[in-house]
This record gives sequence, structure tokens and C-alpha cells, in this order.
Amino acid sequence: MSYDLLFIPGLLVHIILGILLVSTYIAYHKSKLKSSAGNILGIFSVVFFVMVILEFSWLFSFLHAQFSDLLFIYTIFSAAEAILMLLLVHTISDNQNLLYILAIYIFVLFGISLNIAGFLWLVFGLSHILLLLLFLDLTLFNNNHLKKAGFFGIAHSVIYVIILVLIALGYNSYLRLTFFPDILLIPVLLYFLADIKNNGIKTKHKKSQDREKSWLANLLFVRFILHVMTVCVFLFISIIAIHELGHAFTAQAYDCKYSKAVIYDVLNPPHTELSCPNDDNDVIITYAGLITTLLVSLLFFIGGGQFTSKAAYLMLGFSLLITYGDFSDLNVSGSIILFTILVSLFFICFGVVQLSLLYIDQHFQQTVEEQKSINLMASGGTK
Repeated sequence: MSYDLLFIPGLLVHIILGILLVSTYIAYHKSKLKSSAGNILGIFSVVFFVMVILEFSWLFSFLHAQFSDLLFIYTIFSAAEAILMLLLVHTISDNQNLLYILAIYIFVLFGISLNIAGFLWLVFGLSHILLLLLFLDLTLFNNNHLKKAGFFGIAHSVIYVIILVLIALGYNSYLRLTFFPDILLIPVLLYFLADIKNNGIKTKHKKSQDREKSWLANLLFVRFILHVMTVCVFLFISIIAIHELGHAFTAQAYDCKYSKAVIYDVLNPPHTELSCPNDDNDVIITYAGLITTLLVSLLFFIGGGQFTSKAAYLMLGFSLLITYGDFSDLNVSGSIILFTILVSLFFICFGVVQLSLLYIDQHFQQTVEEQKSINLMASGGTK
């Protein structure tokens, strides 16, 4: 029997993570915290144990691990991790904005016609951008345990993205190093466990609290900027996908024989490949990308939620910004193209400011609520 020893680190890491997830699941159900979060962690543990079984089979050569198989399985694993982590953070924080992010994520993944390889890369990359956004959200908590879990999670996502870039550049062997960023999920789960044992609130001596507040105040601006930047990247990729999808669907409506939205191409920017019987409808098909993204932006704006209305400004700006290529194809004058770019930059900047103010307002509201909880617990303890 032959052994593929490169799977041993991943196998051990995922066994540890599975055990920690089961422990966290049990701790949630024994505590007074939300049991729904514990249920999500229970499902999470099943996902990791499935990976353990697969890696055990690869290690002892019961199954042959080809690159295409590894890419497919790790992609599905990443998507499950991203969705479960989003639901977990949503359950803990009651942040309804995360559900809008999840809706965009699912729409982009299943609303685009791609070949299998392109779809896998899109899922892989977008899942880890989503994870980065979620862990950044955790760092905005005043809860000390969740904040530290968020910082370790950010490191996990950043290293994963670096590995993905290396794989995309042709270094396929790096796919087996994905266990390395997964190691950083261990402290994430340990801090979740510590948070449960403290009933969701971290208590410290006043002196250490003051010292930590001073240090965190210096990082607050950086954390907000990183959070907003991640939202911008996520929305930008989503708008590109929706834009190309608008071209493809409109082309099908005008009886084009072939239409495919290409979001990822090593040599070319995102584009739509078309094969139409004539060019009579070229103008309509070309403008369809912009019209589709403008309609989606409008739906977000009238959605009523604080996050959706702020995100709509960014989506509108990105919609106008990426249309310069379409305008060039239609021989629109340079002055109009420049004007469109300037307007798009205005909406993007305005959206960034509005989104930042929203997060800052939510941060301070959360601070007030957590302080009330601490005061209530302190008053209850003195009776």
C-alpha cells in the first residue's frame, strides 16, 4: 500500500477542527446563548469530518487525488465554510445586512453561465472574499473574544487568497498547502469557546480595559477601512458578473446562437462571447449590461434597508465605471466617457463615506448595548 504523506497535515488539522466544532456545539447547547448558533457549528463539524474521510482515503491511496478532483472538493468545502460562517456571524450579531450579502453571493454564483473550471474558480475566490468580509465584521465587535477570533480569521482568509493566486499562476502543487491557513481556524474556534464560557461578554480589570481601549482606538479607523474595502471588492465583482450576464441574456433574447459571460480570463478582462446572425441589435445588447446593473442598483436603493441603500451608491458607481469599454465599442465621444467616469467616481466615493458612517454608527450602538448588558450583570451580582 502506498501513502501520500502530503495529506497528513491537512488530515490532522481537520480532525482537530472537527473535534473543536463538536465541543463548541455542545458548549452552546449547555449555555444560555442562542442554540441556533450551536446547530450551525454542528453542521460545520460534519463538513470537516467529511474532509477528514476524504483525506484519509487520499492518504492511504484508497482514492487517487487528481488536481481537478482536489479543486472541485476544496471549492465545495470553501463555499460551505463561507455560507455556514455567514449564518453563524448573522446569528451571533443579528446583522441583517449579511443576508443581503448572502443573496448577492448566491445570485452571482448561480446566475452566470460558465464552464466548470471557470465556475469553480469563481466559487473558490468569491467564497474567501466573503469569509474575509465576515471576519472583518467580527473585529468590529466590542466583545474581546469575538474580536480576536476575527483577527485570526482575517489571517486565514488572506493566506488562502494568496494560495489561490499562486495556483491561478500555475503553481498547482500549492493546493495541498491549504491546510496551513486552516490552522488559523483553531484559535478562531477556541475564542468562540472562551466567549461561550463567559456568556458572550468578556470581563476584564479596569486597568487592562483602559490599556486595550487605547490600543484598539488606534486600529478602529484601519478596521473600518478594511471592512469597507472588502465590501467594495465583493460588490465590484458582483456588478461585473451582473453586467456580463445582462449582455448574455439580452443576446439570447435576440436569438443569438451562442452567448457566454466570461468573468475570469488570465489574458483578457471580463467580457461576453457572442455569436449572433446579424449586428442589427448590437447597440441594445451592448447597453443591456449597463441597464441590468442600474436596475439592480435601483432595487437595492428602494429595498428600504440601511445597508442596501448605501450599497446601492457603490453599485451605481461601479455600474458606470465598468461601462467605459462598452461606450468605446459604440464609439461614444471621449468627453462623454470621461464625464461618465467622473460621475461613477463620485458615487463610489459617496457610497464609501455613507457605508463607513453606517458601520461607525452600528459600532457605537453596539458599544452602548454591550455596556448596558455589563452594567445589568454587575447590578444583578451586587444584589
